[in-house]
Amino acid sequence: MTTAQEFIYLFLRLEQPCVKGKDFFGCFRLASQFFSPLDSDVPRLWWRDHRRLTMHDNVRTINLLTTVQLQIRRTKRDKTDSTAAQGCGRLDVVNKNMIKTVIFDVDGTLVDTVDMHAEAWQRALKEYGKEVKFSVVRAQIGKGGDQLMPVFLSRQEVEQHGEELEKRRGEIFKQEFLSKTKAFPQVRELVERIQRDGKRVVLASSAKHDEVEHFKKVTNIADLLEGETSADDVEKSKPEPDIFLAAMSEGGNPEPREAIVVGDTPYDAIAAAKANLKTIGLLCGGFPEQSLKDAGCVAIYKDPADLLARYEESPIVKDVNGAPAK
Repeated sequence: MTTAQEFIYLFLRLEQPCVKGKDFFGCFRLASQFFSPLDSDVPRLWWRDHRRLTMHDNVRTINLLTTVQLQIRRTKRDKTDSTAAQGCGRLDVVNKNMIKTVIFDVDGTLVDTVDMHAEAWQRALKEYGKEVKFSVVRAQIGKGGDQLMPVFLSRQEVEQHGEELEKRRGEIFKQEFLSKTKAFPQVRELVERIQRDGKRVVLASSAKHDEVEHFKKVTNIADLLEGETSADDVEKSKPEPDIFLAAMSEGGNPEPREAIVVGDTPYDAIAAAKANLKTIGLLCGGFPEQSLKDAGCVAIYKDPADLLARYEESPIVKDVNGAPAK
């Protein structure tokens, strides 16, 4: 539900006593009190656009607002009750902090594969004449191949060899490492806990689709997922936002404030921010805590087990200011 719809919803909840007293402006002013300064223009602009339908045309006003009310009710959005001041009784106020969809990165977040990916890339680059230190390659893991290769190859080299190089990287990873991948502890338990709260869980990975399918089996969460996206589903991988935008679609198209990302790299947080999403950072992927904070992570946990242990205080349940998110 948009901010404008929330305003209209509040307006309508106050409408009945205001109609009886023919005091639409009083109703408008009271509804406006429930918006933060950042939202202050919404009531003003909405009223400006509809000022012709005020006390001088009460029947048309009521008909218009009733139609909008029915449309808003059809959205079936969750609302929370709050007691209104000013003698208007009880209001259903939209909870702006509710998280409805949790989007998980996979490599380094749910499965311990960052070093494996780094070695596969290092070996593939070496076969194409690029000697790169392991630590340097590792620092780029979390990006898809389309974003990683330009770090080490010229544009011409990417055009000439990029597709073959990425394919070779995939072959090395599948032949040498895929069967060795392991999930971090308590991944399924964490996803089950989130699901019990009625929230959707979606995977959003820069890995290839077949790799993501294998990781779903390794983590034993395939039956708990709303959906998944991979590098194969989008034009650009992280740190571009395409994967998270696709994941939002898989997760029921929530508002950005109703979704949150869990990832292990700065590229997760950067990509999420471009999609107006907040990110919880996990340290199990091996990236420094400060780099995750610098990239915009709103909270940091050791691994999925740590997030599960502190779930009730996490941004999945509470916003960054400590207010309930459910």
